[in-house]
Amino acid sequence: MLLVLAGCGGGGSNGGNSSRATTSPPDVEGSLPIPSFNAISFDTHPECANETPEVSFTLTESFDVDSAYVALLATLLIEDEIEAARKQFSKWGFSSVNVWNHSWNGMRLYVAEHDEFVFVIFRGTTTAIEYASNAMFLTTPTEGYAEGRAHAGIWNTFKTSRSEIHQMINDIGGSEKPVVFAGHSRGAAFSTLQAAYFAEQGGDVASVYSFAQPRLGNSVLATRLNGLIGDRYYRMKYELDVTPQVAPTGDAALQLYEEGYLPLWLGEEIANLGYDYDAGEMVMLSGLGVLHLDANPYEWQMAFWRDLFDSNPNLIWSLPAIIKSFPVNHNPRIYICRLSETYQYAGQK
Repeated sequence: MLLVLAGCGGGGSNGGNSSRATTSPPDVEGSLPIPSFNAISFDTHPECANETPEVSFTLTESFDVDSAYVALLATLLIEDEIEAARKQFSKWGFSSVNVWNHSWNGMRLYVAEHDEFVFVIFRGTTTAIEYASNAMFLTTPTEGYAEGRAHAGIWNTFKTSRSEIHQMINDIGGSEKPVVFAGHSRGAAFSTLQAAYFAEQGGDVASVYSFAQPRLGNSVLATRLNGLIGDRYYRMKYELDVTPQVAPTGDAALQLYEEGYLPLWLGEEIANLGYDYDAGEMVMLSGLGVLHLDANPYEWQMAFWRDLFDSNPNLIWSLPAIIKSFPVNHNPRIYICRLSETYQYAGQK
């Protein structure tokens, strides 16, 4: 299978100059293909302009675009009723699927057991209380991580349930099998934090596929997450999606002030929130069927905000533009359609 994978180096305080040429998915020693867990047998594929790629999930030790594609399809199931989800997971070769719902904070996840691994999917934002939680942009201390700070709404919701969820995963096979975590948006944040907690408790985290995840916290938290799951944690962003760019990092906020996009007081307020670059490997999904690996997060972030402000020159914070773009470019089906273009661009049908 041939895919176009482009590097994006360049300047910036957190950039690199590495790149990856056009290549096939890596042949990693110990990789385990799961043929039944594939895109073709997914019942409700979004109506994209491109054909569904004939790809399957693989338990592998590095980023695999085919696995990312199938995992992204699976995140749609968390929107379904449990019986419909069980039907699809059964087609994929999973023997059981369990659902977990919090009584009031809106957190919902599925834990599915396969002969070879356990798959955990967290739901994104759907309820009013979740939207209110998302708006809690101030950071809060992360217990156990000295000087670590995280998005208050996400962290406070996560910490109330992590032990119970951890036990559920173990009870459904996670104590004996590798576990794959996935989620979109708010669900991506929870999947990341739960995977790190699972690894911290001695669990075997095979991989974490995070889609459209909002920024999680400061550099201390990122360092801790990198130490626990960083080599198996893949964050996919669509270049036109605002959610992964919120809140801006401190260096970006101050640079936006220097370039005249933000007033000083707002640039300083954003910088004082303390958000920094997230852990793991960032995979930027752009137009023309190109995935950017080893992308420079500073340059991509600055390009996004410059474009947004330039298209809305009379707005201090461009809030109307953000609200307008949110439902279109953040939708997981848009991610699926854009990712499917990767195969078309590479000549894979």
